[in-house]
Amino acid sequence: MNKNEVFEAIRARIATARLQPGDWLSERALEREYGLSRTPLREILQRLVAAGLLEVHPARGHRVRRLSAPDVARVYEAREAVEGMQARLACLRADAAFAAALRGLRGKLTRLDAARHPARGVALGTALHDRVAAMAGNAHLLRAYEDLRNQSALLRNLLGRVGTAEEASRREHLALIEALLAGDADGAEAAARTHLRGACRRLVEASVAELRGLLNGGDA
Repeated sequence: MNKNEVFEAIRARIATARLQPGDWLSERALEREYGLSRTPLREILQRLVAAGLLEVHPARGHRVRRLSAPDVARVYEAREAVEGMQARLACLRADAAFAAALRGLRGKLTRLDAARHPARGVALGTALHDRVAAMAGNAHLLRAYEDLRNQSALLRNLLGRVGTAEEASRREHLALIEALLAGDADGAEAAARTHLRGACRRLVEASVAELRGLLNGGDA
């Protein structure tokens, strides 16, 4: 594997919760697994730090970053601004292929039991966000979106364990799709912002519930 492939492989582990916030990374284990020497591996780890996914502790090395409550709020404030504008632009620039993709996603989301299959809801939501970001056609917004998506991966595994949260996201994603298909740029931007504001609120609620469970010995 080359350096970009290893970077994506580690990023994917974080995004899918195989590596969770607070987990330490063993450089020796990664060197053996990916067949890399120390210098290229450390370049990859530094890229992950720059992407906001890892943090460095001089005495111990690298671990998956934990986001504080203010970090969560700032990430979602930025996502709301970026993805709200992307939804508006995607609506204005939509083509037939984009509309067909939206209708396909709408069908899958309509049939989805998100409470029973939250991971499927996450995957479909991600596909929708990615489609909108690409259709917006603005490279500067796309770079910001990708950076924020990386940091959101640190939180997604927590929210993805809550079926009721994914059901709320499913309904919000459907509202966004309907606005996009209707060619309603104002409505699409509003729907994207409403969804991200709701996701932020649900993350805070899930985090508080998890912390309460830890304080109560996991019986909450």
